[in-house]
Amino acid sequence: MNRKQLYWMGAAVLLFIAAMVFLKSRSQPLRPEAAHPLPSVPSAHTAGTVQLVVPHSQAGAAATDSVVAVALPQAAVVPQPDEEPPASGHYRISTVTMFAYDSATIRPEAYPDLNRVGRFLGRSSAATARIEMHTDKLKKSTAPYSRHLSQRRADAVKAFFVEKFAIDPRRLEAIGCGFDSPLAPNDPEKGNPVNRRVDISIGIVPKGTMKQP
Repeated sequence: MNRKQLYWMGAAVLLFIAAMVFLKSRSQPLRPEAAHPLPSVPSAHTAGTVQLVVPHSQAGAAATDSVVAVALPQAAVVPQPDEEPPASGHYRISTVTMFAYDSATIRPEAYPDLNRVGRFLGRSSAATARIEMHTDKLKKSTAPYSRHLSQRRADAVKAFFVEKFAIDPRRLEAIGCGFDSPLAPNDPEKGNPVNRRVDISIGIVPKGTMKQP
């Protein structure tokens, strides 16, 4: 075999080896250390930035990854309600500061508690409220007058929801209970502030069952 034949044979072997190396590199899976986890994306009600890791090609050992900060638009912020609705179907509010003595006019101090219930009723069109007003008992108290006073106060709370939150009055029931259902014993001279309260029971009326006016 002459020198020229040896040259071409060597060149062919080198081309064959190069082709095998190329095919082997194309068939290799992505190395575990080169795999990048997906970034955690904030939920829909948050705004800000999230960092995305963008890997370079595997060719070249000196290649490094890029970190790109992507801004989330402010429009993605979902407004949250300022307060949660009552945690249960029963809501109790003290009337010690809600009404002055022998009065059925709601004081501004009671607005925050009543507003909370009113907002819940406004958001839930199928919700109803049973408003039960209670008084304490003194030595001079009479049952008829206490029931009359508590009924006026219950009607005032009902009117508050209707006027301020546009609640359908058919969804509200106002009942004056007087001093018939105390939570604790009454003192003959001082009564008991614990018994001066309004109990609001929240219920849900099935669709189509509400009484017509």
